Amino acid sequence: MKGETEFWADYFKLSAYIESGGRELWMHEYELEADNLLSWQDDDVMDIVELEIGRTAGVFLTEFWMPMTINNIEQLYMIVQWKGKNDDNLKEEKIILIPNEI
Repeated sequence: MKGETEFWADYFKLSAYIESGGRELWMHEYELEADNLLSWQDDDVMDIVELEIGRTAGVFLTEFWMPMTINNIEQLYMIVQWKGKNDDNLKEEKIILIPNEI
C-alpha cells in the first residue's frame, strides 16, 4: 500500500499509541470493513483521507499522575492493518510519528 495513490481494501484498521515511562498507552483506534461501511460512505469506497484520526479519549497521565506533556512522550506511533480487495492475508505496518530519540 505504501507509495500508492489508490488501494482497494476490504479491511482497514488504524491504532495510535503513546509510549511514556516504559508504558504503552492506547490513544485512538479506527476500523473500517468493506461490508460494514458508515452511512456517509454510500458509494462503497473507504476513503481514508476523509477520516478523523486525531481525537483521543481525554487527558493522559504520567506515572506520577500528572497531565502528560510532549516532554513525557518517548514515542508516538500508529499500527496500520489492512487486507486488500479479496485478500485473506492481514498486513501490518508500524508508522513512527515521534521517534525514541528526538
